[in-house]
Amino acid sequence: MSRCTLRLLSGHSYGGVLVTHALTRRPGLFRAFLAQSPYLAAPIAEPLLVGPHDGLVAFFRERWPLPVELLSGGGSGAFAAHLDRLENELGYPVRYSEGAFQRAAQGLLNGGDVKGAAEAAGLYVDHHPRSPVAHFLRGAALASGGQREAGIEAIEKAITLFDADPDPSQRPLRANMQRVLGQLRGD
Repeated sequence: MSRCTLRLLSGHSYGGVLVTHALTRRPGLFRAFLAQSPYLAAPIAEPLLVGPHDGLVAFFRERWPLPVELLSGGGSGAFAAHLDRLENELGYPVRYSEGAFQRAAQGLLNGGDVKGAAEAAGLYVDHHPRSPVAHFLRGAALASGGQREAGIEAIEKAITLFDADPDPSQRPLRANMQRVLGQLRGD
Protein backbone atom coordinates (compact mmCIF):
# COMPACT_ATOMS: atom_id res chain seq x y z
CA MET A 1 0.00 0.00 0.00
CA SER A 2 1.53 3.29 -1.00
CA ARG A 3 1.32 6.19 1.39
CA CYS A 4 1.15 9.78 0.36
CA THR A 5 2.18 12.58 2.64
CA LEU A 6 0.06 15.53 3.60
CA ARG A 7 1.96 18.48 2.18
CA LEU A 8 0.77 21.73 3.68
CA LEU A 9 2.53 25.11 3.52
CA SER A 10 1.81 27.70 6.17
CA GLY A 11 3.35 31.09 6.87
CA HIS A 12 2.74 34.38 8.64
CA SER A 13 3.62 37.92 7.51
CA TYR A 14 6.55 37.52 5.09
CA GLY A 15 6.07 33.78 5.42
CA GLY A 16 2.53 34.41 4.21
CA VAL A 17 4.02 36.16 1.19
CA LEU A 18 6.01 33.00 0.48
CA VAL A 19 2.83 30.90 0.78
CA THR A 20 1.00 33.25 -1.59
CA HIS A 21 3.88 33.17 -4.05
CA ALA A 22 4.01 29.36 -3.98
CA LEU A 23 0.25 29.16 -4.44
CA THR A 24 0.21 31.46 -7.45
CA ARG A 25 3.35 30.03 -9.10
CA ARG A 26 3.12 26.31 -8.22
CA PRO A 27 -0.44 25.52 -7.04
CA GLY A 28 0.07 21.76 -7.25
CA LEU A 29 3.17 21.73 -5.05
CA PHE A 30 1.19 21.48 -1.80
CA ARG A 31 -2.24 20.11 -0.93
CA ALA A 32 -3.12 23.08 1.26
CA PHE A 33 -1.85 26.65 1.55
CA LEU A 34 -2.38 28.70 4.74
CA ALA A 35 -1.24 32.32 4.49
CA GLN A 36 -1.71 34.32 7.68
CA SER A 37 -1.46 38.11 7.45
CA PRO A 38 0.70 38.15 4.33
CA TYR A 39 2.20 41.52 3.49
CA LEU A 40 0.83 42.22 0.03
CA ALA A 41 1.65 45.54 -1.60
CA ALA A 42 -1.02 45.00 -4.25
CA PRO A 43 -4.27 43.15 -3.56
CA ILE A 44 -4.87 39.88 -5.36
CA ALA A 45 -8.33 38.74 -6.37
CA GLU A 46 -7.88 34.98 -6.13
CA PRO A 47 -7.50 32.80 -4.22
CA LEU A 48 -9.15 33.84 -1.00
CA LEU A 49 -6.63 33.75 1.82
CA VAL A 50 -7.92 32.54 5.18
CA GLY A 51 -6.41 32.12 8.59
CA PRO A 52 -5.10 28.81 9.86
CA HIS A 53 -8.28 27.81 11.66
CA ASP A 54 -10.59 28.44 8.71
CA GLY A 55 -8.07 26.91 6.33
CA LEU A 56 -7.69 23.72 8.33
CA VAL A 57 -11.44 23.46 8.90
CA ALA A 58 -12.03 23.77 5.16
CA PHE A 59 -9.30 21.26 4.32
CA PHE A 60 -10.52 18.64 6.81
CA ARG A 61 -14.28 19.26 6.34
CA GLU A 62 -14.84 15.92 4.59
CA ARG A 63 -12.49 14.09 6.94
CA TRP A 64 -13.63 15.16 10.42
CA PRO A 65 -15.42 14.73 12.79
CA LEU A 66 -16.15 11.05 13.18
CA PRO A 67 -18.92 10.35 10.65
CA VAL A 68 -21.63 8.74 12.80
CA GLU A 69 -23.69 8.05 9.67
CA LEU A 70 -20.98 5.61 8.55
CA LEU A 71 -21.50 3.61 11.70
CA SER A 72 -25.28 3.67 11.58
CA GLY A 73 -25.42 3.12 7.82
CA GLY A 74 -22.52 0.79 7.15
CA GLY A 75 -21.27 -0.39 10.51
CA SER A 76 -17.70 -0.99 11.50
CA GLY A 77 -16.72 -2.09 7.98
CA ALA A 78 -17.67 1.28 6.51
CA PHE A 79 -15.86 3.09 9.29
CA ALA A 80 -12.74 0.95 8.81
CA ALA A 81 -12.82 1.77 5.10
CA HIS A 82 -13.14 5.48 6.00
CA LEU A 83 -10.05 5.24 8.23
CA ASP A 84 -8.10 3.42 5.51
CA ARG A 85 -9.01 6.14 3.01
CA LEU A 86 -7.88 8.86 5.41
CA GLU A 87 -4.64 7.07 6.23
CA ASN A 88 -3.85 6.61 2.53
CA GLU A 89 -4.73 10.21 1.76
CA LEU A 90 -2.87 11.78 4.68
CA GLY A 91 0.04 9.36 4.90
CA TYR A 92 -0.19 8.59 8.61
CA PRO A 93 -2.42 6.59 10.99
CA VAL A 94 -5.59 8.42 11.97
CA ARG A 95 -6.74 8.32 15.58
CA TYR A 96 -10.09 9.72 16.62
CA SER A 97 -10.39 11.09 20.14
CA GLU A 98 -12.27 9.30 22.87
CA GLY A 99 -14.91 12.03 22.81
CA ALA A 100 -15.71 11.30 19.17
CA PHE A 101 -16.21 7.60 19.89
CA GLN A 102 -18.24 8.36 23.03
CA ARG A 103 -20.60 10.65 21.12
CA ALA A 104 -21.00 8.11 18.32
CA ALA A 105 -21.61 5.08 20.56
CA GLN A 106 -23.87 6.93 23.01
CA GLY A 107 -25.79 8.62 20.20
CA LEU A 108 -26.43 5.32 18.45
CA LEU A 109 -27.42 3.64 21.72
CA ASN A 110 -29.78 6.48 22.66
CA GLY A 111 -31.25 6.37 19.15
CA GLY A 112 -32.08 2.68 19.50
CA ASP A 113 -29.39 1.40 17.10
CA VAL A 114 -28.01 -1.17 19.55
CA LYS A 115 -26.04 -3.07 16.90
CA GLY A 116 -24.45 0.14 15.60
CA ALA A 117 -23.69 1.25 19.15
CA ALA A 118 -21.98 -2.08 19.90
CA GLU A 119 -19.91 -1.76 16.71
CA ALA A 120 -18.98 1.85 17.51
CA ALA A 121 -18.04 0.89 21.07
CA GLY A 122 -16.02 -2.06 19.74
CA LEU A 123 -14.05 0.33 17.51
CA TYR A 124 -13.68 2.63 20.51
CA VAL A 125 -12.14 -0.25 22.48
CA ASP A 126 -9.86 -1.09 19.53
CA HIS A 127 -8.61 2.50 19.35
CA HIS A 128 -8.49 3.17 23.10
CA PRO A 129 -8.01 -0.23 24.80
CA ARG A 130 -7.09 1.24 28.22
CA SER A 131 -10.20 3.43 28.43
CA PRO A 132 -12.73 2.38 31.09
CA VAL A 133 -15.40 4.42 29.28
CA ALA A 134 -14.81 2.47 26.05
CA HIS A 135 -15.30 -0.88 27.76
CA PHE A 136 -18.30 0.39 29.74
CA LEU A 137 -20.09 1.68 26.64
CA ARG A 138 -19.32 -1.56 24.83
CA GLY A 139 -20.71 -3.54 27.77
CA ALA A 140 -23.86 -1.42 27.93
CA ALA A 141 -24.43 -1.80 24.19
CA LEU A 142 -23.83 -5.55 24.24
CA ALA A 143 -26.16 -6.03 27.20
CA SER A 144 -28.83 -3.87 25.54
CA GLY A 145 -28.54 -6.09 22.47
CA GLY A 146 -29.22 -9.26 24.46
CA GLN A 147 -25.61 -10.30 25.03
CA ARG A 148 -25.81 -10.10 28.82
CA GLU A 149 -22.71 -12.16 29.67
CA ALA A 150 -20.50 -10.31 27.16
CA GLY A 151 -21.85 -7.04 28.56
CA ILE A 152 -21.01 -8.09 32.12
CA GLU A 153 -17.50 -9.08 31.05
CA ALA A 154 -16.90 -5.74 29.30
CA ILE A 155 -18.17 -3.74 32.29
CA GLU A 156 -16.02 -5.78 34.68
CA LYS A 157 -13.03 -4.93 32.46
CA ALA A 158 -14.04 -1.24 32.59
CA ILE A 159 -14.12 -1.30 36.39
CA THR A 160 -10.75 -3.10 36.55
CA LEU A 161 -9.19 -0.48 34.25
CA PHE A 162 -10.72 2.35 36.28
CA ASP A 163 -9.49 0.90 39.57
CA ALA A 164 -5.97 0.41 38.17
CA ASP A 165 -5.75 4.13 37.34
CA PRO A 166 -8.55 5.94 39.17
CA ASP A 167 -9.53 9.42 38.11
CA PRO A 168 -11.08 11.27 41.08
CA SER A 169 -13.13 13.44 38.74
CA GLN A 170 -14.75 10.28 37.34
CA ARG A 171 -16.06 8.82 40.63
CA PRO A 172 -19.68 9.12 39.44
CA LEU A 173 -18.76 7.04 36.39
CA ARG A 174 -17.31 4.34 38.66
CA ALA A 175 -20.50 4.29 40.72
CA ASN A 176 -22.63 4.12 37.55
CA MET A 177 -20.56 1.23 36.17
CA GLN A 178 -21.00 -0.66 39.45
CA ARG A 179 -24.77 0.04 39.47
CA VAL A 180 -25.23 -1.21 35.88
CA LEU A 181 -23.09 -4.27 36.61
CA GLY A 182 -25.23 -5.03 39.66
CA GLN A 183 -28.42 -4.74 37.58
CA LEU A 184 -27.05 -7.11 34.93
CA ARG A 185 -25.98 -9.65 37.55
CA GLY A 186 -29.34 -9.35 39.32
CA ASP A 187 -27.77 -8.13 42.58
